[in-house]
Amino acid sequence: MESADENLRRAISQLVEMRVGAPDYTAALNKAVEHLRSAVGTAVPEPDMDTLKPVLQRIRMGAARVQALLDSAAAFYCGWTSVVPAGPDTYAPDGNLLREQGSGRMMLNA
Repeated sequence: MESADENLRRAISQLVEMRVGAPDYTAALNKAVEHLRSAVGTAVPEPDMDTLKPVLQRIRMGAARVQALLDSAAAFYCGWTSVVPAGPDTYAPDGNLLREQGSGRMMLNA
């Protein structure tokens, strides 16, 4: 559980920083999931609730923070793409390639 909590904290710091070249937060999230699955699958005779409860609360709060950060990033990206001017159409509604007017060249946007 402690490893899952640590990986969630790592993912949060990477999501908050979110700059080019920053470590990939998905790896930290995947490790957190692996550690949680392992902890759930491991048979423990009698868990010590006094030590387990704070860790579970941190994991719950960390998961909620990750969700909020990802939701904010998605909303920002959606808003950004809605205000960016669209480039010239490359395809006609019937699927044919359009040519740039005036030059006679085919224009492909990648």
